[in-house]
Amino acid sequence: MARRLRPPGITSEQPKALTDMITAVPRNKVWISVLESNNWTSALLTGKAFAGFVDQEFAMLRAIMVELGCAAPF
Repeated sequence: MARRLRPPGITSEQPKALTDMITAVPRNKVWISVLESNNWTSALLTGKAFAGFVDQEFAMLRAIMVELGCAAPF
């Protein structure tokens, strides 16, 4: 169930530019320091990997909601 993961109205060049900015963050010295000081693990997904992660999480949440009676099954 791949879905659009970007807002409407952006140009075809903007998704790549935004992805390039985000993928630069894990190499940033300040970000590395924040990760270390908070004992965080860096986890970056983009493109199809990110879309797959979102779909998997959505399906899991949907299944829980159905089990709880908060949503109708598909």
